[in-house]
Amino acid sequence: LGSSLEAERRKQIALAKEAEAARSAERLAEWATLVVANLWQIDDRATSAVVEDWNNGGAKVKLSFAGGQGTPREQADAAFAKARRLRRGSAVVAELIRQSEAV
Repeated sequence: LGSSLEAERRKQIALAKEAEAARSAERLAEWATLVVANLWQIDDRATSAVVEDWNNGGAKVKLSFAGGQGTPREQADAAFAKARRLRRGSAVVAELIRQSEAV
């Protein structure tokens, strides 16, 4: 019984981590949206750019880009794809958490 409870506890911890990753999908999509909305002023070789975020009253936001991982456009496209994957997984994780808590 003790090992079964420990296994269930580990499962709940893992599911909580997955749920947090799923929540990060929104932040990732917001970042990608900012990049795409400002591509006109971001050089393809830029490592960072300061842009205005009109969803937050025009606040200045610094966007950072990973060197060697493509242009800002390519990185935004990859971020959108990852956000979609995370969103799809969030529904599954939520159901698994409910099942795990019922045990």
